[in-house]
Parts: sequence; structure tokens; C-alpha cells
Amino acid sequence: MAQFLSVLGAIAVAALGAASTYLFTKWREREAEIRKEKMEHYKELIHSLNLFLASVSPSPSSLSIFAGLEKYEGWQEGINSTASVDEAKGKFTAAANKSFIIASNEVVVALMALLDALKDSTTAEDLRWQAVNRLIEKIRFDLGVSKSSLPISIKLAA
Repeated sequence: MAQFLSVLGAIAVAALGAASTYLFTKWREREAEIRKEKMEHYKELIHSLNLFLASVSPSPSSLSIFAGLEKYEGWQEGINSTASVDEAKGKFTAAANKSFIIASNEVVVALMALLDALKDSTTAEDLRWQAVNRLIEKIRFDLGVSKSSLPISIKLAA
């Protein structure tokens, strides 16, 4: 009888181990899929933000977010110089709305602060760039990028 119980216990432990490994693997796969979706949404958000900033700036290369990129072939890909401010604003708004679905609370708060800073014409430009910096910092944190690898800040080129 004791031998039967020990065999039964070994079978139960093996089954429990296999089940927990399976569940842990599925959980990790789901987390990876969510992280992938977030990355796609954040890429779209940042790209549309670049389009919007480029559409309201007389020269996209005058912004430090674009500074130095002229040496890379195709750096302006996707920035349509004929796009109106309204078109760029619409793309940015649509990307922001999509981000509200999947973004963390910290990213949503930073995004709302940026949207408020952009829509208020009395907001100083430095405050707008601080809002951009906070948004990028929160996105990187949400994606698990080390804080030590964050750039100091994004500022307008002199």
C-alpha cells in the first residue's frame, strides 16, 4: 500500500509540474503578445507625433528629434511635406485614441498631458517638450527599457 501511495504521489507531482510549466509558458506567450501589440501602437503613436511636429515646424530638421538624421538615407520616409497640419493632427489623434486601449495608466496620463499641452496655444514650448519627454519615458518604462538608457531630454535645436 505504501508503495502504491508513493507511486501515486510521484504521478501527482509530475502532473502538477507539467501543468504548471504549461500554464507558465502560456502566460509568458500572452505577455509577449501584449508587449508586441504595445510596441506596434507606440511606434504608430511616435511616428504620427513626428508627422504632426514636422507639419507644424517650418523645417523638420530644425527639431532636435530629427537633428542629425539627414545623413541617413530615407530618414524622412513617411513625412509627407504636402500633408496639412489637420491631416497630421488627425493621424496623431487616431494613434493616441488607439493607444488608450492598450497603454498602461502611466502612459495614458503622460499622453493626456501632452495632448493638453499641444492643444493649449498659451503653453510654453519648453513645457510641450517636457510633456513629449515624459511620454517617451513612460512608453520606454512600459516596454521594459532600462531607465539608465534614457536620453537626457529632447529639446529644440538652437
